[in-house]
Amino acid sequence: MSVPIYMDGVLIPCELVSSPTEDSPDYPRYVIKPKDTKIWFRALSIYDRTRLNFQNQDLEITMKIRIPYYEDGFHSGDVVLIKDTQMSVFNASIAWTKDGLRETELTLTKPRTIYEVET
Repeated sequence: MSVPIYMDGVLIPCELVSSPTEDSPDYPRYVIKPKDTKIWFRALSIYDRTRLNFQNQDLEITMKIRIPYYEDGFHSGDVVLIKDTQMSVFNASIAWTKDGLRETELTLTKPRTIYEVET
């Protein structure tokens, strides 16, 4: 049995929170708040056909990665930080290694909105 190795980088999951503004309390501004969790990942190849499919949807795919199975889960639209760069989760799925270990596979895209990061 071989244990998967995650050494290509680190991602930080973020929580999207709304905070009211003094200027317009009815329309809150949205900011992201990084969680205390850091998750190492392994980068996967992105094939030309996949890139073309995303371009047809006006999306720019930035990365495809695998992380150890993440119990809290990721959902489409979640924001993560990689090297202080915001990326949006397009898709999250469960993958299995040949040895039967669960991993989470994330497809990341360039976000449509860049949020202010709140610490």
